[in-house]
Amino acid sequence: MAKTSIAGRPKQSWLKKLVKLAGEPSLHYYELAMALAKHAPDAVSVSEVSRLTGQSLRRLYYLRDVGDLIRQHRISREQAERLGWTKLSILAQKAKANFDNASNITDLIDLAEIVTAHALSRDSGESGAEEADKALLFRLSPAQHSIVAEALQKCGATSRGKRGLIGKEAALVELAKRVL
Repeated sequence: MAKTSIAGRPKQSWLKKLVKLAGEPSLHYYELAMALAKHAPDAVSVSEVSRLTGQSLRRLYYLRDVGDLIRQHRISREQAERLGWTKLSILAQKAKANFDNASNITDLIDLAEIVTAHALSRDSGESGAEEADKALLFRLSPAQHSIVAEALQKCGATSRGKRGLIGKEAALVELAKRVL
C-alpha cells in the first residue's frame, strides 16, 4: 500500500516541491502561494507543510490565501510582482471576507495598482484616501519611549507586547486634546 498523507491522498512530488519552494519563500512566493492553494486546501495540509518546511503556520495560511486569490482572479506573475506581497495579502483577506462579491475584488485589484498598501487596507477603498494622512516620526531614547508609551496607554492605546501599541494614533490625538 502506498504511503498516504494529507486527507488520505498519496504523497506526491507536490510535497517535495512545496518543501523546496518554502526553503526560499521570498524568491518563490508566487509559486509557493499557487502550490499551497492547489495542494494544501485544509488545516491538516498546511500543518504538514509547516512541519516539513519549518515555515510558520501563519505565513503558510497567508500564502495559501494569496494563492487562492491569484488562481481565482487569474493574476499573472508579473502583476503579482508589481502589486507585491503586502498588497496581495490585503487583497486576499478582503476576498476571503467578501467571497460572494468577485467584481468588488476585481475592482480592488485594479485599485491596488495605483494606491499604496496603506490606502488599500482602509475600508473606504478611496484612491485619494492616503493623501489626507499625515505621518509623524519620533526619534526617542528608550526612556522617552517608555514615557510616551505609558501616556498613550493611559489615553486608550493597548500593548501588543514587544510589537508596539494598537490604537496609538487615536491615543495620541486624545493626549493632545487633553493638553490643549
